[in-house]
Amino acid sequence: HTAQSSSEFRSQLSDSGLGCTDVVKVDGENAASVLLWDVRGATPVVEYSDAHSDIVTNVCFSPKQPKYLCSGSLDGLVCITDTTVSDVDEALESVLNAESSVSQSGFFGPESEYAY
Repeated sequence: HTAQSSSEFRSQLSDSGLGCTDVVKVDGENAASVLLWDVRGATPVVEYSDAHSDIVTNVCFSPKQPKYLCSGSLDGLVCITDTTVSDVDEALESVLNAESSVSQSGFFGPESEYAY
């Protein structure tokens, strides 16, 4: 395959969430997996495939603690993942069951310590 600049590669990915370093891209669109990409490369560096059982509808990084990623899914779960850990079983910090499809999730509170 052809080498691409990070901005060209970034434009080809779904616009789901971008890490605060502009090097990590999160893709959760159209899959039950959350993929972390290094935008300088063409393949994901980490795949969290067991956290959700249906399409991931949104992802976002914590604004105060950017190692934490919040993902919501049609399976009704909101998952908080520590992105410094590659194993999904160990990376999963918290799971909230909304008992309904999740269209929006994120962090709130003075230190972004709560999830919705």
